[in-house]
Amino acid sequence: MQDAACTYILGPVNFSFQPGVNANSPINFSYTMCDINADDNEPFDFALNIGPLITTQPGAVFTVYQTFAEAYNNSGTTIGTIKEGQYTVYIRVQIPGGCFAVVTVNLNIIFTKILVNNKNEYICFNGTDDITVNLQTLSATMLVAPPTVPITEFYDNYLAALDGVSPISPTQTITENGNFVSKTFYVRFEQSETCYTIRTINVHLVHPVIVDSDFSVCDFNNDNTEVVSLAQFSGAIIGNQNATTSFYLTQADAQNGINPITSVNVVGTRQVFCEN
Repeated sequence: MQDAACTYILGPVNFSFQPGVNANSPINFSYTMCDINADDNEPFDFALNIGPLITTQPGAVFTVYQTFAEAYNNSGTTIGTIKEGQYTVYIRVQIPGGCFAVVTVNLNIIFTKILVNNKNEYICFNGTDDITVNLQTLSATMLVAPPTVPITEFYDNYLAALDGVSPISPTQTITENGNFVSKTFYVRFEQSETCYTIRTINVHLVHPVIVDSDFSVCDFNNDNTEVVSLAQFSGAIIGNQNATTSFYLTQADAQNGINPITSVNVVGTRQVFCEN
Protein backbone atom coordinates (compact mmCIF):
# COMPACT_ATOMS: atom_id res chain seq x y z
CA MET A 1 0.00 0.00 0.00
CA GLN A 2 1.47 3.35 -0.98
CA ASP A 3 0.58 6.80 0.30
CA ALA A 4 2.57 9.78 -1.12
CA ALA A 5 6.18 9.01 -0.29
CA CYS A 6 5.42 6.29 2.22
CA THR A 7 5.09 2.61 1.40
CA TYR A 8 3.47 0.13 3.73
CA ILE A 9 3.59 -3.60 3.45
CA LEU A 10 0.43 -5.33 4.73
CA GLY A 11 0.09 -9.00 5.02
CA PRO A 12 0.48 -11.76 4.58
CA VAL A 13 -2.89 -12.50 2.90
CA ASN A 14 -3.87 -16.17 3.07
CA PHE A 15 -6.23 -18.06 0.75
CA SER A 16 -7.78 -21.43 1.41
CA PHE A 17 -10.10 -23.62 -0.59
CA GLN A 18 -13.58 -24.41 0.58
CA PRO A 19 -14.78 -27.88 -0.37
CA GLY A 20 -16.32 -27.73 -3.83
CA VAL A 21 -19.27 -29.65 -5.23
CA ASN A 22 -18.49 -33.30 -5.72
CA ALA A 23 -20.69 -33.68 -8.81
CA ASN A 24 -21.04 -36.22 -11.57
CA SER A 25 -21.28 -34.60 -15.02
CA PRO A 26 -22.63 -35.05 -17.60
CA ILE A 27 -25.68 -37.09 -16.65
CA ASN A 28 -27.59 -39.13 -19.22
CA PHE A 29 -31.12 -39.65 -17.97
CA SER A 30 -33.90 -41.66 -19.65
CA TYR A 31 -37.41 -41.58 -18.27
CA THR A 32 -40.82 -42.88 -19.33
CA MET A 33 -44.08 -41.59 -17.89
CA CYS A 34 -47.69 -40.85 -18.84
CA ASP A 35 -48.43 -37.52 -20.45
CA ILE A 36 -51.66 -36.64 -18.67
CA ASN A 37 -54.06 -34.89 -21.07
CA ALA A 38 -51.59 -35.50 -23.94
CA ASP A 39 -50.34 -31.90 -23.84
CA ASP A 40 -46.57 -32.68 -24.01
CA ASN A 41 -45.94 -31.13 -20.63
CA GLU A 42 -45.61 -32.77 -17.21
CA PRO A 43 -44.43 -31.49 -13.82
CA PHE A 44 -41.12 -33.08 -12.86
CA ASP A 45 -39.09 -33.04 -9.64
CA PHE A 46 -35.50 -32.79 -10.89
CA ALA A 47 -34.03 -32.72 -7.38
CA LEU A 48 -35.81 -35.92 -6.39
CA ASN A 49 -35.23 -37.89 -9.59
CA ILE A 50 -31.87 -36.63 -10.85
CA GLY A 51 -30.32 -34.95 -7.81
CA PRO A 52 -28.97 -38.18 -6.24
CA LEU A 53 -27.31 -39.08 -9.55
CA ILE A 54 -25.39 -35.80 -9.46
CA THR A 55 -24.30 -35.64 -5.82
CA THR A 56 -25.23 -36.86 -2.37
CA GLN A 57 -23.51 -33.97 -0.54
CA PRO A 58 -25.63 -32.71 2.36
CA GLY A 59 -27.47 -29.42 1.77
CA ALA A 60 -27.09 -29.44 -2.02
CA VAL A 61 -29.68 -27.29 -3.82
CA PHE A 62 -30.58 -28.09 -7.44
CA THR A 63 -31.87 -25.40 -9.82
CA VAL A 64 -32.63 -26.23 -13.43
CA TYR A 65 -32.14 -23.90 -16.40
CA GLN A 66 -32.35 -24.12 -20.18
CA THR A 67 -28.85 -22.78 -20.87
CA PHE A 68 -25.40 -23.07 -19.30
CA ALA A 69 -25.12 -19.28 -18.99
CA GLU A 70 -28.37 -19.05 -17.02
CA ALA A 71 -27.26 -21.82 -14.68
CA TYR A 72 -23.80 -20.31 -14.18
CA ASN A 73 -25.19 -16.84 -13.44
CA ASN A 74 -28.13 -18.22 -11.44
CA SER A 75 -30.54 -16.07 -13.46
CA GLY A 76 -33.34 -16.57 -15.96
CA THR A 77 -36.37 -18.83 -16.01
CA THR A 78 -36.10 -22.03 -14.03
CA ILE A 79 -37.57 -25.31 -15.26
CA GLY A 80 -39.99 -27.51 -13.35
CA THR A 81 -41.53 -29.55 -16.18
CA ILE A 82 -40.43 -31.99 -18.86
CA LYS A 83 -41.53 -32.55 -22.45
CA GLU A 84 -41.10 -35.50 -24.77
CA GLY A 85 -37.88 -35.93 -26.73
CA GLN A 86 -34.11 -35.80 -26.38
CA TYR A 87 -32.74 -32.49 -25.13
CA THR A 88 -30.32 -30.96 -22.65
CA VAL A 89 -30.90 -28.98 -19.46
CA TYR A 90 -28.37 -27.47 -17.07
CA ILE A 91 -28.58 -27.93 -13.32
CA ARG A 92 -26.88 -25.53 -10.95
CA VAL A 93 -25.80 -27.43 -7.84
CA GLN A 94 -25.06 -25.18 -4.88
CA ILE A 95 -23.82 -26.34 -1.47
CA PRO A 96 -23.58 -24.51 1.85
CA GLY A 97 -20.67 -22.08 1.81
CA GLY A 98 -21.38 -20.65 -1.64
CA CYS A 99 -19.62 -23.11 -3.93
CA PHE A 100 -21.54 -24.35 -6.94
CA ALA A 101 -21.18 -26.40 -10.10
CA VAL A 102 -23.14 -26.54 -13.33
CA VAL A 103 -24.04 -30.04 -14.47
CA THR A 104 -25.09 -30.95 -18.00
CA VAL A 105 -28.05 -33.34 -18.07
CA ASN A 106 -28.98 -35.06 -21.33
CA LEU A 107 -32.63 -36.07 -21.14
CA ASN A 108 -34.36 -38.78 -23.12
CA ILE A 109 -38.05 -38.45 -22.24
CA ILE A 110 -40.66 -40.87 -23.55
CA PHE A 111 -44.33 -40.12 -22.98
CA THR A 112 -47.12 -42.65 -23.10
CA LYS A 113 -50.36 -40.86 -23.89
CA ILE A 114 -54.05 -41.27 -24.57
CA LEU A 115 -54.98 -39.34 -27.71
CA VAL A 116 -58.56 -38.09 -27.79
CA ASN A 117 -60.43 -35.54 -29.91
CA ASN A 118 -62.99 -33.08 -28.59
CA LYS A 119 -66.55 -33.57 -29.84
CA ASN A 120 -69.03 -30.96 -31.11
CA GLU A 121 -72.57 -32.21 -31.62
CA TYR A 122 -75.25 -30.04 -33.21
CA ILE A 123 -78.89 -31.02 -32.66
CA CYS A 124 -81.91 -29.24 -34.12
CA PHE A 125 -84.79 -28.53 -31.74
CA ASN A 126 -87.75 -26.18 -31.49
CA GLY A 127 -86.23 -23.92 -28.84
CA THR A 128 -88.21 -25.26 -25.87
CA ASP A 129 -88.11 -29.08 -25.92
CA ASP A 130 -86.05 -31.00 -23.37
CA ILE A 131 -83.36 -32.91 -25.27
CA THR A 132 -81.86 -36.16 -23.96
CA VAL A 133 -78.38 -37.16 -25.11
CA ASN A 134 -76.36 -40.33 -24.62
CA LEU A 135 -72.79 -39.37 -23.79
CA GLN A 136 -71.60 -42.95 -24.25
CA THR A 137 -72.78 -42.84 -27.85
CA LEU A 138 -71.41 -39.37 -28.50
CA SER A 139 -67.98 -40.29 -27.10
CA ALA A 140 -67.66 -43.51 -29.10
CA THR A 141 -65.58 -41.91 -31.89
CA MET A 142 -63.46 -39.57 -29.75
CA LEU A 143 -60.67 -41.98 -28.76
CA VAL A 144 -57.81 -42.00 -31.29
CA ALA A 145 -55.13 -44.09 -29.55
CA PRO A 146 -54.89 -46.59 -27.97
CA PRO A 147 -57.89 -48.40 -29.48
CA THR A 148 -59.52 -48.87 -26.07
CA VAL A 149 -59.08 -47.81 -22.45
CA PRO A 150 -60.38 -49.60 -19.35
CA ILE A 151 -62.41 -46.66 -18.01
CA THR A 152 -64.49 -43.94 -19.67
CA GLU A 153 -66.33 -41.61 -17.29
CA PHE A 154 -68.41 -38.45 -17.69
CA TYR A 155 -68.47 -35.29 -15.58
CA ASP A 156 -70.28 -31.96 -15.53
CA ASN A 157 -67.19 -29.90 -14.65
CA TYR A 158 -63.48 -30.04 -15.37
CA LEU A 159 -62.24 -30.13 -11.77
CA ALA A 160 -64.37 -33.17 -10.98
CA ALA A 161 -63.01 -34.88 -14.09
CA LEU A 162 -59.46 -33.98 -13.09
CA ASP A 163 -59.94 -35.48 -9.63
CA GLY A 164 -61.99 -38.41 -10.91
CA VAL A 165 -64.81 -37.76 -8.43
CA SER A 166 -68.61 -37.59 -8.80
CA PRO A 167 -69.05 -38.96 -12.33
CA ILE A 168 -72.46 -38.44 -13.94
CA SER A 169 -74.74 -40.77 -15.85
CA PRO A 170 -74.11 -41.13 -19.60
CA THR A 171 -77.77 -40.22 -20.13
CA GLN A 172 -78.25 -36.48 -19.70
CA THR A 173 -81.24 -34.20 -20.38
CA ILE A 174 -80.74 -30.59 -21.43
CA THR A 175 -83.66 -28.42 -20.30
CA GLU A 176 -82.51 -24.91 -21.24
CA ASN A 177 -84.55 -22.96 -23.80
CA GLY A 178 -83.37 -20.66 -26.59
CA ASN A 179 -82.41 -20.45 -30.23
CA PHE A 180 -78.86 -21.63 -29.49
CA VAL A 181 -78.19 -23.61 -26.31
CA SER A 182 -74.72 -25.02 -25.56
CA LYS A 183 -73.90 -27.57 -22.88
CA THR A 184 -70.42 -28.91 -22.15
CA PHE A 185 -69.69 -32.33 -20.68
CA TYR A 186 -66.25 -33.66 -19.75
CA VAL A 187 -65.07 -37.16 -20.64
CA ARG A 188 -62.21 -38.83 -18.79
CA PHE A 189 -60.50 -41.62 -20.76
CA GLU A 190 -58.44 -43.51 -18.20
CA GLN A 191 -55.73 -46.16 -18.29
CA SER A 192 -55.06 -45.74 -14.56
CA GLU A 193 -55.49 -43.11 -11.86
CA THR A 194 -52.18 -41.56 -12.97
CA CYS A 195 -52.70 -41.85 -16.73
CA TYR A 196 -55.72 -40.25 -18.35
CA THR A 197 -56.90 -37.64 -20.84
CA ILE A 198 -59.88 -35.33 -20.41
CA ARG A 199 -61.73 -33.94 -23.40
CA THR A 200 -65.06 -32.17 -23.93
CA ILE A 201 -68.35 -33.04 -25.56
CA ASN A 202 -70.00 -29.77 -26.58
CA VAL A 203 -73.68 -30.27 -27.33
CA HIS A 204 -75.23 -27.40 -29.27
CA LEU A 205 -79.02 -27.25 -29.52
CA VAL A 206 -79.94 -25.19 -32.53
CA HIS A 207 -83.29 -23.59 -33.27
CA PRO A 208 -82.76 -21.92 -36.66
CA VAL A 209 -84.51 -18.59 -37.14
CA ILE A 210 -84.74 -16.28 -40.14
CA VAL A 211 -82.91 -13.06 -39.44
CA ASP A 212 -84.08 -11.32 -42.63
CA SER A 213 -86.63 -12.56 -45.17
CA ASP A 214 -87.54 -9.53 -47.30
CA PHE A 215 -85.20 -8.59 -50.14
CA SER A 216 -85.34 -6.19 -53.07
CA VAL A 217 -83.55 -6.89 -56.35
CA CYS A 218 -82.76 -4.54 -59.21
CA ASP A 219 -84.82 -4.89 -62.42
CA PHE A 220 -81.92 -4.16 -64.77
CA ASN A 221 -83.91 -4.02 -67.99
CA ASN A 222 -86.99 -2.52 -66.37
CA ASP A 223 -89.05 -5.38 -67.82
CA ASN A 224 -90.54 -6.63 -64.53
CA THR A 225 -88.59 -9.91 -64.68
CA GLU A 226 -85.22 -10.99 -63.35
CA VAL A 227 -83.40 -14.30 -62.78
CA VAL A 228 -81.97 -14.03 -59.28
CA SER A 229 -79.22 -16.17 -57.73
CA LEU A 230 -80.38 -17.10 -54.24
CA ALA A 231 -77.03 -17.87 -52.56
CA GLN A 232 -76.31 -14.15 -52.20
CA PHE A 233 -79.08 -13.86 -49.58
CA SER A 234 -77.88 -16.73 -47.34
CA GLY A 235 -75.76 -14.53 -45.08
CA ALA A 236 -78.59 -12.13 -44.36
CA ILE A 237 -81.05 -14.98 -43.76
CA ILE A 238 -78.98 -16.92 -41.20
CA GLY A 239 -76.97 -14.06 -39.63
CA ASN A 240 -74.32 -15.44 -37.26
CA GLN A 241 -76.00 -18.83 -36.82
CA ASN A 242 -73.98 -21.95 -37.59
CA ALA A 243 -76.23 -23.01 -40.45
CA THR A 244 -76.48 -23.46 -44.19
CA THR A 245 -79.36 -22.63 -46.51
CA SER A 246 -81.25 -24.48 -49.22
CA PHE A 247 -84.03 -22.94 -51.32
CA TYR A 248 -87.26 -24.46 -52.66
CA LEU A 249 -90.21 -23.34 -54.75
CA THR A 250 -92.81 -24.81 -52.41
CA GLN A 251 -93.20 -25.34 -48.69
CA ALA A 252 -93.83 -29.06 -49.27
CA ASP A 253 -90.50 -29.41 -51.11
CA ALA A 254 -88.74 -27.56 -48.27
CA GLN A 255 -90.29 -29.78 -45.61
CA ASN A 256 -89.32 -32.92 -47.52
CA GLY A 257 -85.90 -31.62 -48.60
CA ILE A 258 -86.51 -32.32 -52.28
CA ASN A 259 -86.08 -30.34 -55.50
CA PRO A 260 -83.78 -27.60 -54.19
CA ILE A 261 -83.18 -24.58 -56.44
CA THR A 262 -80.26 -22.18 -56.73
CA SER A 263 -81.99 -19.36 -58.63
CA VAL A 264 -85.50 -18.15 -59.36
CA ASN A 265 -87.17 -16.06 -62.04
CA VAL A 266 -88.74 -13.12 -60.21
CA VAL A 267 -91.70 -11.56 -61.95
CA GLY A 268 -92.93 -8.66 -59.86
CA THR A 269 -92.99 -10.30 -56.41
CA ARG A 270 -91.91 -13.91 -55.81
CA GLN A 271 -91.91 -16.11 -52.74
CA VAL A 272 -89.52 -19.01 -52.19
CA PHE A 273 -88.92 -21.19 -49.13
CA CYS A 274 -85.63 -21.52 -47.30
CA GLU A 275 -84.49 -24.51 -45.23
CA ASN A 276 -81.57 -24.15 -42.80
